[in-house]
Amino acid sequence: ELKAWKAGYKVYRETGQTKRKEVKSPKNMTPEELKRFESGKRVFRDSDELKTFESTKMAETKDARKLSSGTVMEEIYAEYGRYFNKVDSFEFPGLTGMDKMSGIMQDLRDNPPAEFAGLKVVKATDYTKPEETGLPKANVLIYGLEDGASVIVRPSGTEPKIKTYFTTLGKDLAEAQKEKDDLAEALKPIFS
Repeated sequence: ELKAWKAGYKVYRETGQTKRKEVKSPKNMTPEELKRFESGKRVFRDSDELKTFESTKMAETKDARKLSSGTVMEEIYAEYGRYFNKVDSFEFPGLTGMDKMSGIMQDLRDNPPAEFAGLKVVKATDYTKPEETGLPKANVLIYGLEDGASVIVRPSGTEPKIKTYFTTLGKDLAEAQKEKDDLAEALKPIFS
């Protein structure tokens, strides 16, 4: 059985709270969720402990089958696909840059996109609404797409930039990168 912790993992562990959500398989988790999971009775306190556990398991598998770590990873990618995570930034220089960024973020809230690059938006999460997210208020929008990809949009707090975070999944790295590139291209008109 696989369960993912909601944000604030260490807080939940320390306070004994049990806010968790069911997850069907690791390929349906975001990278952040993958770092915060428990499997059976084994609970990982943080991402470092999880990485150590995964590395040990990989080493045991590799030694038993006399395979390189790269070969084992390629087998995992062949079975589950290849995730690709990338951050892009759109700059808004000048005196009006911050106003333009605020207008874009408000427009995304007022007129939520129905699709990006032909992929339907199946879930839009606005983190300015803590009553819906259960998390502190933040100027962040997350779009979940029909194929499991996600697009996160947020303004930089220190620079006149809007940052976009992409997570895509393909049968291989080239396919996952292409989907990210298509999504980034679809966002350009929004940020122009």
